[in-house]
Amino acid sequence: MLLGELIFAFVAIRLDIGNAMSLLSRYAEYPAKVHYVGLKSVARYLRETKRRPIIYWRRKPMPNLPRGDFVQIMSNPNPNS
Repeated sequence: MLLGELIFAFVAIRLDIGNAMSLLSRYAEYPAKVHYVGLKSVARYLRETKRRPIIYWRRKPMPNLPRGDFVQIMSNPNPNS
């Protein structure tokens, strides 16, 4: 059950856990204790990093992309200053 939930998190929003999920999902049919420990580690990582944004960047700006709130937040991370 945890494996499915973590795969959903990977597919939906947390691309940073892709490598771990790819490796752990290979052993879903016959898991050993080490695989359960790995799943627990990924869940712990997600809990500890839930407030950290994933920042994507590119070498050259693309002006044709829509501007959203995330662009404003990243261009001014401290709006009160």
